[in-house]
Amino acid sequence: PTITNDAVSFIDESAYSGYIETWTWQFGDGNTTSGSDDTPSHTYASTGTYSVTLNISYYSDVIPEGVQHWDTITKPVKVYQPPVADFAVSYDSPNVPQIDELVHFDATNSTPTTLGSTVDKIDRYYWDWNGDGEYEFDSDAPKTNNYWSTPGTYTINLQITSPMDGYDFSDTTSINLRINAPPMASFTYDPLEPTYLDIINFTDTTIDTDGDIVNWTWNFGDGNSSYSQHPQHNYPVEGIYTVTLTVWDNDNATNTTSIDVDVSKIPPVAD
Repeated sequence: PTITNDAVSFIDESAYSGYIETWTWQFGDGNTTSGSDDTPSHTYASTGTYSVTLNISYYSDVIPEGVQHWDTITKPVKVYQPPVADFAVSYDSPNVPQIDELVHFDATNSTPTTLGSTVDKIDRYYWDWNGDGEYEFDSDAPKTNNYWSTPGTYTINLQITSPMDGYDFSDTTSINLRINAPPMASFTYDPLEPTYLDIINFTDTTIDTDGDIVNWTWNFGDGNSSYSQHPQHNYPVEGIYTVTLTVWDNDNATNTTSIDVDVSKIPPVAD
């Protein structure tokens, strides 16, 4: 099939072509060419059905007197606009989707095959979730969802098909999508049996397998807080305090953990 913006080759098949002096081509879109070119090429910028006319004229000295020395023929040429694949991605996380988070794919902006004012439909959407060329899911609906349980960067391919007039038209597009593993917040403290006179050292032991921690927020359970990675704190009154650490990674994913710290008095020493 002939499609927009592709060069179309025209081939003269007139009789006695060796005696033709001039070929005049009218391509139906306002463009013409005239001269000795019997196999011109032309590009159509817009879809539609064009009437292409070829006028030929023979050398007058080889055509018997009284015999027509010219001829013309007109044929229709259908120029199709093939489909264009396009899709949008959305998810709830602020930066990039997290592992096991549902990611929404919307291909409604894809356009089907057209011929002039005739618009066909997209009959199938094929999705490749990991860029290996194998389409794991296909549907006649433009919207679908997927999730990934392993962090990394995935190539998402979409192929659409939109046949018309017996021709199989298709198009493919792709994006790269990074899936983030959120951090796992954790910490230790020393001494393990603190008194109200001790300075307690808190040590962040958070793990982020695919990024970096950019924020630490500590709540010591007594109204005080800190943003240091490894803070120190003293409790002047005995009691059980719930210490909470919340961390954010470079993809704005967060995680929180808490530990109860039992702060006691200094026991008496018999003497």
